Amino acid sequence: MVQFTGEPSAVAKIYRLFSQIERDPKKDCHQLPKFIADEIRRITNLSVQPEYIYYCTPLGPNLQVLQQIADHFKTGFINRYREPDTYLWGEASYANGRAEDIYLDRDDLQLLSCDFDQGRYYYKGKTYDDNFEVLTAMLDDKIQKARTSYQWGR
Repeated sequence: MVQFTGEPSAVAKIYRLFSQIERDPKKDCHQLPKFIADEIRRITNLSVQPEYIYYCTPLGPNLQVLQQIADHFKTGFINRYREPDTYLWGEASYANGRAEDIYLDRDDLQLLSCDFDQGRYYYKGKTYDDNFEVLTAMLDDKIQKARTSYQWGR
């Protein structure tokens, strides 16, 4: 789920572009514009919403493609990506040529306890009913910690 940021007219151009791509009759697979230099220009499950654009790419989030789109339109983006089956969970942001990608890694996942018989997950003394909820809470904590340490490190 990506949200482009910046000058409203430039962001509107990106949403129009993705809306055109979404209307393509090939519903199972869409092609990104030719200005994308990446060899993987295919996306699936495209959905353009008023506040965000949702799509899938092979092998997880393709942040280089998003950076190329942002550079082309002189915008930024925030991409909250979630792949529950592979525990690939993160948030990438890009603005003014600076990229940041905060994601859950193996060390983060070690903080998680699971009771598969009960279908419950435990993190920081709280109980969660599904992996989506607990991974989102873990990512939110990691983002908050990173932003707090960044502010203190200035």
